[in-house]
Amino acid sequence: MSVLEVTYYAANAVDPDSGFTGMNIQLDADPIWVNTGDSLRGHEWQYTLGANSATGIALDGARECDATMDCIDYAAWDRARRAFDADLRAMRDNDSADPGTLIVRYDPVGGTPTQWTVKALMVKAEPQQISASGHVRAKLTFLLLGWWHHQLDWQHFTPKATTGKWLDLPTDMPFDLMPRLARTVHNPASAPMPFLMKMHGPAVNPGINFGTNFYQVLITLDERETIEIDSVDGQRSVILRGSDGLTTTDIFDKAVRGGGLGSGNYIFEPIPPGDTTITWWGDYELDVAIVEEDSEPPWSI
Repeated sequence: MSVLEVTYYAANAVDPDSGFTGMNIQLDADPIWVNTGDSLRGHEWQYTLGANSATGIALDGARECDATMDCIDYAAWDRARRAFDADLRAMRDNDSADPGTLIVRYDPVGGTPTQWTVKALMVKAEPQQISASGHVRAKLTFLLLGWWHHQLDWQHFTPKATTGKWLDLPTDMPFDLMPRLARTVHNPASAPMPFLMKMHGPAVNPGINFGTNFYQVLITLDERETIEIDSVDGQRSVILRGSDGLTTTDIFDKAVRGGGLGSGNYIFEPIPPGDTTITWWGDYELDVAIVEEDSEPPWSI
């Protein structure tokens, strides 16, 4: 049996306690809770019916869902609703502002916690019951913005040892050829999935094949510099993290995007289901994490 934890992360709210931007609102325990949170489940696909066919099939990009909220502390509810509003204010004033995130965490007894997230906004609160003792019951309306996501464990791939033997060329050259390394990355889902990737320097124009697609970033990485790639739709990015581990630079324009999806050299090409052979020159270290997408959090957890 899993213990359900529900949290809303307000990306644009300033936490009054810490002074930092970004604030968690717990929705699973006193003084605020959304009970079992069942209403956050469910999904709806869009489609257009034709003659013996359906076209325009797509997951509803944004949908409303209601949740019954109980709160036994008016001050706590004031704090929560102001955090919800901070995300809406930010998106009203800036089209590129991030929405909030709804986080559902399952904590099985004796098992490993599992967390699913979806971009979300809380757009409506309708009080239904108010008591003088400080209890309020309200119907909250959330906007769920797209797919739910769950990041799997990182898969780590080490570079080839520099002391290993390279292929000796028949004539004297200033270099020899290093054989390409072959490894396997595993996607347990039944469909292609997005991923997170880290390419660790030093490396020059690091590139790697996952099956039939080639992923490459045209940049020289110094030692301890890292390229961080996020291929999740709606948050795609290519970031250079400096050797200090703190400095970041947007290098989206350095990533090879070829002809887009299916072109064979698209930096954000989803990883196929099952085992995929990856090959590269073994000249740098690599980390990959599959990000599962689902239309709703799994019931089987």
